[in-house]
Amino acid sequence: LQLRDLYFLAVQVHHGWASDLGLFLSHVKHVVDRAVAERGTELSGEQYAWFTRRYEALLAQADDELACTPHPPTGYGPANLLRRLRDGQQAVLAFMHDFRVPFDNNLAERDIRMVKLQQKISGTFRSMSGAQAFCTLRGYLSTARKNGLSALEALTRALLGNPFFPPCLSP
Repeated sequence: LQLRDLYFLAVQVHHGWASDLGLFLSHVKHVVDRAVAERGTELSGEQYAWFTRRYEALLAQADDELACTPHPPTGYGPANLLRRLRDGQQAVLAFMHDFRVPFDNNLAERDIRMVKLQQKISGTFRSMSGAQAFCTLRGYLSTARKNGLSALEALTRALLGNPFFPPCLSP
């Protein structure tokens, strides 16, 4: 989600539509979280339809608000964000359709943070094979951790010739 971009536009640039859309998406997340806590697997058809209509109405509100602003330079942030939100509507609302889809991309950002930190500390990877080995190991450990294994257990299994495979890839 582009919540950071929406927050910036709402607070720093005073775009009302960005504030409304951010609050709306947070509300939908709360409804989904509540449904998951109650062991639900999907929103009701009425909720789904209402949330979709409301999302589209907020995008229309954004169009109206941006049309009233002076013509920005090409590549202006709010217009680009609005285009991404409209073109990617299905992806933006995926967490609402499938409760297994996370609301944000924080987990993905955390997964790549270590690679960037390694580059920052050592300046770069010394070879392509070193970078590939580092990423392979980090990916293996990250996948194991997301499936409830500790790093030590995952490494021990790999060294003993019985590496962990996520359930969807198990031989």
